[in-house]
Amino acid sequence: MKKTLLMTFILALLGTGAVWAKPGHSVEKTLQHLTKALQLDATQQSQVAALMKVQQEKLQQLKEENRIAIEAVLSEQQKQKFVEMREKRKQKRQECKAARSEQ
Repeated sequence: MKKTLLMTFILALLGTGAVWAKPGHSVEKTLQHLTKALQLDATQQSQVAALMKVQQEKLQQLKEENRIAIEAVLSEQQKQKFVEMREKRKQKRQECKAARSEQ
C-alpha cells in the first residue's frame, strides 16, 4: 500500500511537470535527486526511471507534432525564419550544456 501511494504521488508530480531538478537535467540527474529526497529503493528507482523515460519520449513526440502543426500554418518566409530561430535556440542550449559540463 505504501509503495502504491508513493508511486501514485510520483506519477502525479511527473504528470504535472513538477520535477524538482533544474531544467535541462537528464533523467539520471533528476532520478538521483528524487532518490535522495524520497529515499527510493532500487526497485522504486528502476520504476521511476522507466516512467520518466516514457514521459521524456512522449514530450519529444509532442514537441515534434507541435512543430509540424506550427509550420503548417506559416508562409514559406515564416517557416524559414522559424527554422532559423530553432537553430539559434538549439545552438544556445548546446553552449549552455557545454558550459555546465566544464564546471
